Amino acid sequence: ARRLSKETILKHLEHLIDMGEELDIAHLMPSSERMTRIEAAFRSAEDDHLTTVRKALGDEFSYHELQLARMSLRQAAKPSNTSQEPTAAARPTPRGGLRRRKKVRASPTPTRRTGSLVDRLRSHGLEVNDKRAKGGLLWVIGGPELDELLKEFKEVRFKFSESGHEDTKKWFTNEPQPGWFASDKSI
Repeated sequence: ARRLSKETILKHLEHLIDMGEELDIAHLMPSSERMTRIEAAFRSAEDDHLTTVRKALGDEFSYHELQLARMSLRQAAKPSNTSQEPTAAARPTPRGGLRRRKKVRASPTPTRRTGSLVDRLRSHGLEVNDKRAKGGLLWVIGGPELDELLKEFKEVRFKFSESGHEDTKKWFTNEPQPGWFASDKSI
């Protein structure tokens, strides 16, 4: 029999959730008090990386707890899937890993000037990685399907990079994902 580590099992569960499976993982969750603190940390973090959230919370929380909480939050954010086929939430990479694809929400007024550019991009369901504070670029993770939506943000010009960049890597694949970067560093 194959002996699986806790890390391997959690990765498999997260993979299934990212593929659109609805799993009952409530019995695995941290206590409601801890979950409330973890949820708040994920919501205020600039990304969903476990290390980012753990730095905010401290060593009191294990990576396993944070990973389970992230799975629960992702699953709760997805609409109920009534078909038997997996959703388009994930697609395979050339090496067989996963690359999540965000659903893009269209809006009649994406250029409305309320809130920061990053907040407005995220409000459309886009995954944003803002490295401008460290001398980098503003990245929107995704493929060519984002072209029309990003053109509606007239205050900035985005350019597409099929091969991605160091700033578009995901922790679970460590491979760059395709992405769009803001070519104007003055934004």
